[in-house]
Amino acid sequence: MTLVELLFCAVIFVLIMGACMALLFRGWDSWQTSSAQVQLAQEESQSVGWLTNDIRQSGASQITNVPADNNGYAQITFSVVQNVLSGGNITWNAGAINYSLGGTLGHELIRTQNGQSRVIANNITSLQFSRQTLTPNMVNIQLAAFAPTYRGNQQLTSTLTFKVFLRNT
Repeated sequence: MTLVELLFCAVIFVLIMGACMALLFRGWDSWQTSSAQVQLAQEESQSVGWLTNDIRQSGASQITNVPADNNGYAQITFSVVQNVLSGGNITWNAGAINYSLGGTLGHELIRTQNGQSRVIANNITSLQFSRQTLTPNMVNIQLAAFAPTYRGNQQLTSTLTFKVFLRNT
């Protein structure tokens, strides 16, 4: 083998290794993005589940800080049904439930009842509640969340808008 042949083989080897490394890094970035998407979906799903289950048990007259005036509010406080008496009369739970943002950097969805707070989801950037004048038995909720990728060079964001119909009047 001559020196020229050896250098030619080395150049080809470096090119092949460079292409393999580029594919490896591309796959790594794709895996990180997919993992962040899963994390984002889990936080959103957990938030929607808790909010829907609790608010659905309330009634229009039990929501104290989100009037039916078409405006958005950063938190919601309401009571849920404790018991339904004969004749359809409802007894409301005395411990009101409150949902708001707080915690670390204000990016945690917090549920408070009877003075005890619980973090429902992390990486929530925005939370807004509203009720329309024409449909006071429906709560509109807008929730924005984010998830950073592992290397931190990209941040995925998502905004959900959903409605919860109140079961009780």
